[in-house]
Amino acid sequence: MKKLLVAIMLVGALSLQAQVSVKSFTLGKTSVKPLEKTTLGGISVGIVPFKLNDGRIYDIAIIPSNDGVNSNRVYQDDVDRLKYGFETHYKVKFTKHTKNSTDYILKGVIENAIIYFIVEENEYMDPPIKLAMFVTDPILNQIHEKEARDKAASDF
Repeated sequence: MKKLLVAIMLVGALSLQAQVSVKSFTLGKTSVKPLEKTTLGGISVGIVPFKLNDGRIYDIAIIPSNDGVNSNRVYQDDVDRLKYGFETHYKVKFTKHTKNSTDYILKGVIENAIIYFIVEENEYMDPPIKLAMFVTDPILNQIHEKEARDKAASDF
């Protein structure tokens, strides 16, 4: 009976884990792909999964890029289109956190995941905006931080 109860609790805990996907990457799942070059909201992007030691994805980074590696700057219309796409696809509302007069972070919470848009503007460049987006599972991110601390502690 105890084993059955433990099994039920384990399955319940795993089902609480975020099952948010961006293209072919899903938080909490494993993937052998190191990178996906694709489009998102009509913009060429590189999507990079960050993984725990056991291979589960805890963070998905999305960077505007033609080749999937080198980042491209974008226009405000591109940011607005991506934000709208995330809002409609994931049913999320973003809050804006201002860093300074031109830079800001958009943060949205869905299920057990957090979506960040990091927007840095340079009015002297064309296109003016450097954009990075992250979809993070905060529970798995805590495991990643512990793994990083343990690795650092063992490196002495």
